[in-house]
Amino acid sequence: MLGFPKLKFFLTRFLNILALVSMLYLVLVGTGAYNVILAQLSHYIPIPEFLVLTSQHHMSFFLSVALLYTFLTTPARKGSGVTPLDYVLALVSFAVAFYRFLIYHELSVRIGITTTLDVIFGMLTIVLLIEAVRRKVGLALALIVAFFALFGLWDAGFDVKIFVERLYLFNVGVYSTPLQVAVLMIAVFLLFGSFLEASGVSDYFTRLALALVGDRRGGPAKVTAVASSLLGTTTGSATGSTAIIGSFTIPAMKRVGYKAEIAAAITAACGTGAQIVPPILGSAAFIMPLYLGLTYWHVVLASIVPAILYYAYLLLYVDLQAIKYGLRGLPREELPADKTFILKEAYLFLPLAMLVYLLAAGFDAECAALSALVFAILIVAYRLRRTLGLALSALTAVLATVSFFLLGSMVSTIFFVSALSVLIALALRSPRGSRDSVSFKTEEAMVKGFRESVSIILTCAAAGIIAGVLSLSGLSYQLGRMIWEISGGNLVIVMLIVMLIAVLLGFGLPTPVVYVMTVSILGPLAAFLNVPPIALHFFIFYYGIFAPLTPPVALASYAAAGIARADFWRTGLEAFTMTLAAWLVGWAFILEPSVLLVPVREFDVGTVARILISIAVTLVGLVSLLISYTGVVWGVGRVGELTRALYAAVAVLAVTSLAYKALTPVVFLAFLPLFASTVLRGSKRSKAFLSGGGPGAEKV
Repeated sequence: MLGFPKLKFFLTRFLNILALVSMLYLVLVGTGAYNVILAQLSHYIPIPEFLVLTSQHHMSFFLSVALLYTFLTTPARKGSGVTPLDYVLALVSFAVAFYRFLIYHELSVRIGITTTLDVIFGMLTIVLLIEAVRRKVGLALALIVAFFALFGLWDAGFDVKIFVERLYLFNVGVYSTPLQVAVLMIAVFLLFGSFLEASGVSDYFTRLALALVGDRRGGPAKVTAVASSLLGTTTGSATGSTAIIGSFTIPAMKRVGYKAEIAAAITAACGTGAQIVPPILGSAAFIMPLYLGLTYWHVVLASIVPAILYYAYLLLYVDLQAIKYGLRGLPREELPADKTFILKEAYLFLPLAMLVYLLAAGFDAECAALSALVFAILIVAYRLRRTLGLALSALTAVLATVSFFLLGSMVSTIFFVSALSVLIALALRSPRGSRDSVSFKTEEAMVKGFRESVSIILTCAAAGIIAGVLSLSGLSYQLGRMIWEISGGNLVIVMLIVMLIAVLLGFGLPTPVVYVMTVSILGPLAAFLNVPPIALHFFIFYYGIFAPLTPPVALASYAAAGIARADFWRTGLEAFTMTLAAWLVGWAFILEPSVLLVPVREFDVGTVARILISIAVTLVGLVSLLISYTGVVWGVGRVGELTRALYAAVAVLAVTSLAYKALTPVVFLAFLPLFASTVLRGSKRSKAFLSGGGPGAEKV
């Protein structure tokens, strides 16, 4: 990185310390433990104002360290090293962003008075943020942010003072809702996910998927789908899920006959679904509650049915492809011989169970994640069989009891105990250089959590600029009005335009930016559409999650193609076309919002029946689209063009019936006889077809 081994070592160590300090700040200060302590001390001694830290302070702190880290680790051009100019930019970016942390108390008093220093530091922060985004996230987002920043400057009459006041000094622009969510919620969940990974949960999920479906036809592809859906419960990262699962399943898929691009595309499609698997969703889902005025638990509930439908579709797809090309499962010697591990290691689900319980009980998302974090640390200690680590369990119980009586609040207790638990875990030192220690695993998880949060922080800060300009300039109103006039107020046409906007933005932008931009445009129309707000937002979020699949900025496809040594563009386009049929799921949110569960006020028999019928209709539509696309039917094999056209017609009918309920019986009356007749006509040749495969099978 620097050319001198000692300097490289020093920089690496400095970056690790920076990551640790940032995560400790998050746990101790950002999430509330610090404020709890100050609140208790204020009963006995006066607390100086400068010691009281707000969410604006936290955002300033994390943006400053994210900029510093980016310029120290990401060169201006790929393949080149970090130059002296990068060190200068790192220091300047940290200083101009941290300046706001230092003056925020003063700033809240002198509202309306903007100094020259404010203007200089504000302009530098925005410019350096755009450059950091270019390096860390990609050129496409940097260009979009630069365009909106210039538009905002033009809207301000090229008055830099007004421009800085709008986008830098206060809670609109850079330091607005997206960055607040990234710092106070997403970062906590990334830290929690890092501890879960340190506990070995990803390896457990892979072995579990192998044991369940590894020996079935198309086994490695089904393992990818099942393992990705399980791993999605611990991480909302499409790229992370793709890399973790794909490192094992892609070589296995290639061994049984899949082409490199198809294996990579299946893995990318499965990894992308991690963003909608509860309880830890993609980063955009954490922004949604603040826009809707709901809790994160409502978003988790809304994601249950979409996640099931998405992965059901993928499993059906890979099964039909396996039938079509005669692809078999993995040999028994590559599968877990002893399946007792499934129950023996089921304790790995404990942190997730605690997270779900606390979310359902009404606790804030960051509070629930911190509480579950303690259990994740305990599991790390248990799996390492460290006596000191296991002693943390008893110590945590004592701390919980004592702090509950001292602080008088369960929420305060969770913040306080979580913070101390992390500190204790770091203090449980083992012999120098040992990688099998609680302290090493804790430090490793915290560094990993910070690294993953940097790009999210930069992305959300950039999204704040875009949303701020759209709102303050009135551009979002104008665009929304244009959509309304084009559609004539028709719900289906409005949502079709919104879907196209989300998908087109996804070609070059990450999911949080796609979500924020599209919601900003749709916002003025929401009151006129007669659809529950969460259905509108989840519709946008759902189509935004396909961003990691679609070139040119397709991080999940890029990661999978790298593992498979496949062509990136072919992989991305294959993954995109592979998931086209899954787009049907998103329309169910708008045409039958009850499938999201949250808009339902009372789950009586009639409501439950309506939800189940809507899910069944959606599945009929997905199956019909799959048969039409692949040209294969279970128990039959390949079917003719006329049959495929008939199934396509049934799929269209299924979508239409979601809007016009009177057509629902017609869907089943059309699908069931068609499917039965297809099976009967093809039964004579099915045995001969299904007996194919093996080494001579055609590659998919």
